[in-house]
Amino acid sequence: MGFRAMADHPVQHLGVAFGTKFLFFAVEAAGVKPAAPVLDRVVRSWLADNVGLRLDIWSWRRPQDYELYCEKLTEWGEARGPSVGDVEEAIFEFALRGPGAREAQPRRVENVLEELADLVERSDLSEDKKIELSDCLERLGLLLDEG
Repeated sequence: MGFRAMADHPVQHLGVAFGTKFLFFAVEAAGVKPAAPVLDRVVRSWLADNVGLRLDIWSWRRPQDYELYCEKLTEWGEARGPSVGDVEEAIFEFALRGPGAREAQPRRVENVLEELADLVERSDLSEDKKIELSDCLERLGLLLDEG
């Protein structure tokens, strides 16, 4: 699978969300079926909010999460007929435009700070560095609150 190959040999500065977009277009251009579905923040948030499926796309270290995502899309597609790519596209569109859709832009500063704090917590940094970065994020939040 392309995702696992990218996870085993990640391209510097290429994150998972953009990496799955790259895979989608590469697989599509090669004419391979089924297409490699995109897994970005919009889709990940919709899955967590609506079906309780929480996937870690912050690093390439959890290819099993992408594989689970592909399995679920295949399962949902087989039940209703569309392809994996069609299911992913429908989730993306529904997340942006459907009832209860999250605002895609602008992202709230609080949400970005929470995502950064989660990233720091899950990182391989030393505990001292995690504390230092967490303190910086907290101070940044306070400064933004003050205006």
